[in-house]
Amino acid sequence: AFGVILEDGNDGTVRDCVFAWDGPTLGWGAEFFSMTGGAIQHNQATLAAYGLVNITNSRSVVASGNALNGTGKLGYYGVVLEGGDHNVVAANRIDGLWNGNPFNYGTQGMDDGVFLQRETADTIRDNSINNVFDIGIESAGPLAGTVISGDTISNAFVTAIGSYWGTSWTHNTVRNNVVISSQWLAAFTLLGGWPDPSTPPASIDFSG
Repeated sequence: AFGVILEDGNDGTVRDCVFAWDGPTLGWGAEFFSMTGGAIQHNQATLAAYGLVNITNSRSVVASGNALNGTGKLGYYGVVLEGGDHNVVAANRIDGLWNGNPFNYGTQGMDDGVFLQRETADTIRDNSINNVFDIGIESAGPLAGTVISGDTISNAFVTAIGSYWGTSWTHNTVRNNVVISSQWLAAFTLLGGWPDPSTPPASIDFSG
């Protein structure tokens, strides 16, 4: 089930929409693919989804003021940023509906609140992220020049902020975030492999 997809354009807007899907397969909410500029704002989504909001190969897109909810089933991410730069995720309310049981894989709700893969110069700020099975804000592959600030992350099982795969942090800043009922503020492992098998374990430049 797909919601709205905007592709290969400039300054598109998805605003004040309602997305709902509770079917047997993963759904999609709003997706921007190869977009420059534009906004995904003030939408409501209740989905078991790969990403309720997906911003792929895009730059200078703003996702803000959205209310994004899981369904309590297996769902991957609230917001996905992949292969882009200068994107903004701000003032969203994300509830993965994880019930606190670490042994119920497949019915555990949303995995991560925000997921960044190979992104540069993004801003992740002032979001409320609650009840996720894995990480509140996770990166995979290189992440550079990104600011994560002013977010409130509650009941993220593993860690509030972190990276496992292809970890490479360069000139990123983490500051003024609030973490409640999570094991760690930030946790990193230096594993190669996914998302790019040719990427070796790399490095972390962590400030703030």
